[in-house]
Amino acid sequence: MIQRALDSEQSQFALNQGWHELHEQYNIGWLHTKYIDLTADDKRELAKLVRAKTELDLAEAKLDDLKQLDREQALVALYEWLYMNPSGYGIIYQ
Repeated sequence: MIQRALDSEQSQFALNQGWHELHEQYNIGWLHTKYIDLTADDKRELAKLVRAKTELDLAEAKLDDLKQLDREQALVALYEWLYMNPSGYGIIYQ
């Protein structure tokens, strides 16, 4: 979800529980009925937030980078990676 937003030139994304929680906890984006509007500053804040929480730079990260993270950080990063790479499920289960 976050990676998709950071990689996209779009500013509006379908509102879901994850976006709602990020907005509530970190005041990121502008909530509308069915979407969240993210500015360039919001996207920079998201990247900084992920880096601070996981020590992972989403612009440079690879799946092997999960090895340096604790379990909770790795699960968050893995969830984000799988969201962006649905074909990656096969890699995980090999």
